[in-house]
Amino acid sequence: MTSRNTTHSVNFDGSNVQFDLVFPPQFLSFAFPESLQEHFIYQPGFSETLSNASATLEVPLENFQEVFQVRLNTTNTEFRNYEYFVDYTKWNFNSISQSEVPFSQALVDAYDGSLNRGPMNPSHNNQLVKRDMARHVFKAIPNVERLNNLQQFQNNIIKMIEDMDGLFHEKILQTLKSFSDLGFRDFEDTSMNPLKILVGTTTFEDNLVGVDEAEQQGDDITESVFLQKVNQEIQSHNHTISQYAYYVDSSYGTTDASMKYFGPLFLDADNVLTTAYALQRFVNFEEETVDGFPLQQVTFQDYPNIVFYTMAGMKYDMGTYNEYDSLSGLETNMQGIMALNLWKGNFVDQVNITVAYPFQDGDKLSLLLEYVPDSLNFQIFNETFSNFGNNSITNRTYQFFLKMKQTKIVQTTVLSFQSVLLSILQNDKYEVKTIVDIVRIRIELEIKIYHKNVDSLTSTEESIIGELKNTTSLPYILIAIQNWQYWYKNWYLIGNPINERQVVETNITSAKTELTNIGQTSHIIDFLLDHIS
Repeated sequence: MTSRNTTHSVNFDGSNVQFDLVFPPQFLSFAFPESLQEHFIYQPGFSETLSNASATLEVPLENFQEVFQVRLNTTNTEFRNYEYFVDYTKWNFNSISQSEVPFSQALVDAYDGSLNRGPMNPSHNNQLVKRDMARHVFKAIPNVERLNNLQQFQNNIIKMIEDMDGLFHEKILQTLKSFSDLGFRDFEDTSMNPLKILVGTTTFEDNLVGVDEAEQQGDDITESVFLQKVNQEIQSHNHTISQYAYYVDSSYGTTDASMKYFGPLFLDADNVLTTAYALQRFVNFEEETVDGFPLQQVTFQDYPNIVFYTMAGMKYDMGTYNEYDSLSGLETNMQGIMALNLWKGNFVDQVNITVAYPFQDGDKLSLLLEYVPDSLNFQIFNETFSNFGNNSITNRTYQFFLKMKQTKIVQTTVLSFQSVLLSILQNDKYEVKTIVDIVRIRIELEIKIYHKNVDSLTSTEESIIGELKNTTSLPYILIAIQNWQYWYKNWYLIGNPINERQVVETNITSAKTELTNIGQTSHIIDFLLDHIS
């Protein structure tokens, strides 16, 4: 896309976005039609007439990535349900500490003849803001070239301008903190209008605010980066929470006295079966039954888009789903699941996630800063120069563009499936004691494949993931992984490692034979045998 000249607080320049950091007390003097208000609330950006010049400063992208945050309900991701937050503690934050933005080092943009807006001396080869502002000061002083110690005076002025970076930093933090103190604000709250505009105009690929239809011709419309980020975060979140068991209460339309508690509830059928197996219940993995009862599906009014899986039967202290009048009654029967570290409590605590706005390399934050010289500091010139008279040094305003540049090295090396799976199996965090631990390994493997730039999977590697989901195969895979991990962690402590290795290989091979006998593939066991160190 070409550069967009709009009056909105978000502008587009090629594939990048420019966000005017405006949080004024008043937003509208007129009302939009209701249909438009449902999607956006208009927020004007900075007019070029508000500043004397513009200046650009490159800043580390990573230092501003978490300033603007959006909280969304993963069970209902409609735009109107987003909540917005400005975190002032993440302004120019390098993961250890905050520092001031060196505005005085910004480069003043070229002269714009149509607006008489630009540097004080367009021909000068040094156009840093601190030099440009110093020239503005000197211009107001008659016969400044006759001043004794002119160089020292110039250095003092420049030092004063540099020191103002710290003052601007404190003022910016103070302003942003006033919004942080509000906490997350919903769609109807006008205090977060600019952030809503930023998110709204970059969420949907066909929403180019302020762009005429004719201007869009020939543009390559790509998938929204923000929407990609949201979908990635939701998928990662869902993978994580699907490992555990929960309860849901009947808080919708009820009083405390009539509150009911429903659980345990699972988000993944495989997890129900493996949990039941770990609780020593009779599980038929092929028919997906527990003690002869098929798995049940449950939905709730609060979460209409989510299907929960449950166990049937009468063994309420061994995972059977039930309705309880008290939370303590429910938790008493969850002791077995708690012992497996699978209990996460109320599902409502897992619904919301927070997504930081994903600025990209080349995106810009824009803000106005006004330099206000104190005329009292220049009384000396009334005494030194008779023609200084009532001259005063006027204020000068710059529109700063903080252009974000990627400074941290981003992983581009393609990881192998082998290295990722080995790293998980070798990690003490994923020691396999029960089938539930295999489910955790599979979920972690899928997450890493999705997020860590793993190369395209071969058919064998796809089969390994499938085998880790195959509840019929899991009891045999459990034996194989336990033997493999035992050898990996203890081989150097064993008195006769050659004989012990043979025992481990025999046990793993026996598990493979059992799988073959029941007609199941065994690629994961072949992988283990190929990587006995």
